Amino acid sequence: MPKFTYYPYYGPNRRSDRRMVEVLVDFDPDERVPEAVEKRAIRALRDVLPGSADALFPAKDAPRDAMVRLGWYLARTALYLQRAAGHLVEQVEAFSDPGGSRCIALVEHEDSVTGTAAVKLAIDHFSGLVNMDGPAIDAFLSLARGRALPRETVAVIDVLRRLDIPFFQPEREPLHGNMRMRAMARPNGLLLIGHGSRTELIDGTFCTDRADARLKALLRNPGQRQRVIQQLGLPQQRAGGTGTDAQRQYDLLLIGQTVRTMAAGSQGNRDMIKDIHPSIEDLARQLSKGVGNLPVAVRISAANCSMPLESAEATVLDFDLAPDLAAMLGGLGSGRELEKAAADFVNWLVPDPSKASMPVVAITGTNGKTSTSRMVTRIFKQAGYRPGLVCSDGIFLNGKSVARTDASAFIGHARVLTSKSVNAAVLESHHRGIAVRGFAFEWCDVAVCLNVTPEHLAEGQIETLEEMTVVKRALAERGRSVVLNADNPACMEMLPFLDPARLCLYSSRGAQASVSMVQAGGGVVCNVLPHEGQDWIVIEDDGRFRPVLPLAGLPCAHGGAARFMVENAQAAIAAAYLLGISPDVIADAMSGFDSSFDNMPGRLNIYRGLPFTAVIDYAHNPDGMSRLVEFIDGIEVSGRKLVLLAGTGSRSNEIIDQSVGAAAGHFDHYVCRSYPDLRGRAYGEVPALVRQSLLDAGVADANITVCKNPAKALNEVLEMAREEDLVVLLLNREEFSEVHQRLSSLRNGVD
Repeated sequence: MPKFTYYPYYGPNRRSDRRMVEVLVDFDPDERVPEAVEKRAIRALRDVLPGSADALFPAKDAPRDAMVRLGWYLARTALYLQRAAGHLVEQVEAFSDPGGSRCIALVEHEDSVTGTAAVKLAIDHFSGLVNMDGPAIDAFLSLARGRALPRETVAVIDVLRRLDIPFFQPEREPLHGNMRMRAMARPNGLLLIGHGSRTELIDGTFCTDRADARLKALLRNPGQRQRVIQQLGLPQQRAGGTGTDAQRQYDLLLIGQTVRTMAAGSQGNRDMIKDIHPSIEDLARQLSKGVGNLPVAVRISAANCSMPLESAEATVLDFDLAPDLAAMLGGLGSGRELEKAAADFVNWLVPDPSKASMPVVAITGTNGKTSTSRMVTRIFKQAGYRPGLVCSDGIFLNGKSVARTDASAFIGHARVLTSKSVNAAVLESHHRGIAVRGFAFEWCDVAVCLNVTPEHLAEGQIETLEEMTVVKRALAERGRSVVLNADNPACMEMLPFLDPARLCLYSSRGAQASVSMVQAGGGVVCNVLPHEGQDWIVIEDDGRFRPVLPLAGLPCAHGGAARFMVENAQAAIAAAYLLGISPDVIADAMSGFDSSFDNMPGRLNIYRGLPFTAVIDYAHNPDGMSRLVEFIDGIEVSGRKLVLLAGTGSRSNEIIDQSVGAAAGHFDHYVCRSYPDLRGRAYGEVPALVRQSLLDAGVADANITVCKNPAKALNEVLEMAREEDLVVLLLNREEFSEVHQRLSSLRNGVD
């Protein structure tokens, strides 16, 4: 049998706008599932799954290729298992990868736990590990039924998608801890609607963010509800009274200004009542006004609801601040009444959909993501926003650090997008999060891809540079506007697949063919061009030439000497410009943004005023190392250039060799070590690899020091440094703060 791998996407993803479980079916060369096994498995499924054989596996849709067909059977089986548990899922897909040895199958899920359980059961069945019999089905249904979304919530989500209003489900995986919420009114019915300071939390139809503790208590306390009815002066049935035989019960559903009236009873016996006397409708309006103008369902008793209040002897029996739209309307009008009520609810909650979102910039690339993200954040702040930032350094809400961990994927993005303390978002986006977790948003205002290089391959089901390009392109495909690096071939390969409202290419080298192509199509270009006797970052838009600031006025790039920082700044400037931020505001922000530790920890932090000069940086791959040493070569020192050099244990020997090779020949002495986190390598293995790579690159052994202990290696290079030397310290994130404090103490004469 083939090998199966599967994982859920928790949001829109590189494969679909819907949440899916992805199943990878890997075959050995020439391996095929015997047709008899396939048919036997299908016969067993038809005996236990609900629905006809054609509904389960419609012959007209079955792929002809046997490998793809197996993935299709798996996905269809998982789909129908979920549907049997009440999950309203519809989409499946199966196809082969370009190499032809792998089938990729996709099945939609409402809930990742249910979706992956359904996929596992389907795989085990087709692998012959379990019999798809009654007990197996019952065990699955027992898990899945309690995790289905309420029909009402599904209807609300459909409206939100139609109106382009962002939303998030906070009681679902992969959220945990303080981010995971629990419903009070409707199990599985929590939704966060909108972004940032405009976010509204609803529980079914109960507007949690608009309700105080008193109103929340009314959800579960009928006695308190009766007291509210009395306090509002509404007609009540006397205690112990049952009404006359002629009295009927009605439900009044008020959303906004619309009152719907139904005869009370089971769904099958309910009817919409059109002829309602205004005085009876006013009961719902008076009650809603008394509880904060929230949507409300009011149950009344009346002889005839078309009669005036007193003539009908109408009384208020009870009310519900979380009216269940599906229970009240789901059986009426073939579901159309539910759809209309859901639309009314969303329109009441979000009268202007354009105000439900906030500016969102998402940034990906192999190198430069964190620096660029911090630059965009600074520009947002200069423009008067309260930005939220998630990057490899952590999560920052309006400048306040709330998490010190690499959160540049789904959970970190969700934390920023749903924070009421921010009104703009900058989301660093790691490739692995894109590849196997999906997005916490359906779209972003600006998507930025800085570069794609052969780093992180063999991670997250990504084997080649071409596959990595496709993964990072998935982010660009969700950008309303897109910024791409015209100097990076992989970025330019994305162009035929993109159709943004606005596109900006940036180049520090004058990629004229690409730039001209975009200009001809009405795009935006961010170039480095001569202006007033200096090199300036310039925006060209629709024939207009907009100088932003000179490289000499860009402190993070050290007057343009750090070309990679120039490129990061160009990307940030382009993103801000596409958002409509003025070039003057952008220039003010960037002219005050240097490469200090406070602004960009671990990114080209330079410490002068010591007995020597020190640089802290994070260069850890071939491209990053090449860019760094290009800058270091331009620094004139009267002493020596020393470097603390390591390799990332999780990278291949080839990548470590290429990174070290990029540094070779640019320093007078090399102290070789591993990072504190060995990442699966044996103690001393990485320093030995680094040393050998240096020797292979022609560095004399006398200029190499090997130190297996990471902390001792740091001490070694600092003790080795003399006055007028330049010491480059290549660190990992966990070391940034400690080493920064140590160097700051040296500069202040404490150490």
